[in-house]
Amino acid sequence: MPMEITIPQTDVSDETVALSKWLVADGAKVEKGQVILAFEASKAAVELEAPEAGFLRIGAAEGSTVAVGAIVAWLAATETELPKPPGSDAPAAAASSGNVRASKKALELAAQHGIDLATLGIPGIITEKHVQAAIDRPAAGRATHPPVQHAKGEPRAVTEEPAGPAKTTEVTRVQAAVARQVLHSVQTRAHAFVLGRYEVDATQQWIERTLEQKKIMVPFGDIVVFHVARVLRQLPRFNACLLGDVIHEYEQVNVAFTVDIAGRLYTPVIHDADKLTLEQVSQQMQRRKMEILRGAPGGKSLQGGTFTVSTLDTPSLLYQLPIINRSQGAVLGVGARMREFVPGENDAPRIAHMAGVCLSYDHCLLNGSDAAKFLSAIGERLSHDPETPDTAPV
Repeated sequence: MPMEITIPQTDVSDETVALSKWLVADGAKVEKGQVILAFEASKAAVELEAPEAGFLRIGAAEGSTVAVGAIVAWLAATETELPKPPGSDAPAAAASSGNVRASKKALELAAQHGIDLATLGIPGIITEKHVQAAIDRPAAGRATHPPVQHAKGEPRAVTEEPAGPAKTTEVTRVQAAVARQVLHSVQTRAHAFVLGRYEVDATQQWIERTLEQKKIMVPFGDIVVFHVARVLRQLPRFNACLLGDVIHEYEQVNVAFTVDIAGRLYTPVIHDADKLTLEQVSQQMQRRKMEILRGAPGGKSLQGGTFTVSTLDTPSLLYQLPIINRSQGAVLGVGARMREFVPGENDAPRIAHMAGVCLSYDHCLLNGSDAAKFLSAIGERLSHDPETPDTAPV
């Protein structure tokens, strides 16, 4: 019996992916582990490998959008066992409800709320986002746009329109995915913020000394990730999230960090970061960035983050107030380092490197004293050489 090949879940927010290119011909023989398909998820270009050796029957066309979990091909031990080639009207892209194509999540949500998907009038694959919009539409309309009374006293829905002539551009899959996650976080997390400014001369001098002696540049953001991983082990409530009325404290310390390339925001992850040396953390961070620049970050490298560090190293921007990521309880925003006059010996002014940091945290999970303790621990570590005993790997 032919083996079904389906689209894997590479990101928790993805319901659909775009098939970029089949790398083997229909009916060809492939080997186990051979890359057969490239597809575009919201945060990565992903390569799909053949799970076994055999003959391949392609069931979905290049350029099509298919649901996560959809069958896109089959593998058979012999050519005679291959299913017949699908017709031009058989996309094998998504689960169906009558004549409607929809993702599994969309079907489940529609069933829960008694929504007939055929009435939505959406071409292509209906996603969970479409169904949720249909559920929220009346409430959203009242909350966001107060009804306008026309001549007969009946409310008329108000829709948003551009203020004037404008050039239009479709958002990318990455932008759309980030927008959905940010909106979800803002709506479901009680965001609170604590800001601090810390002298980081010792860290800055270590960076310059390392560059001079070892010819290796360790960015400031890499050092922050290194310190954050150790503080998370000391304060495990920050390595957690609140889902409903249940607190989930993660067993691993997986620190995500932001990478903004060509308007696309990625959050690659350093797994078990608390068990790595500073050099190992920096090497992995640079490797993740290069994978993204090449357009082929591994699926696992973008998954499993338990805390995020967002670095905005733009001169004169001292603070940023980041939004908490999905399935996390806090995020640390790091601004640029600036040279400032500070009181020195006998209150004589001296110049020091200062860094502004902001901790955004879920106030339903953590309180202000917790946040102050976390931020103070980060500031204390940044004020010392990162290779001193106090900051050495645990």
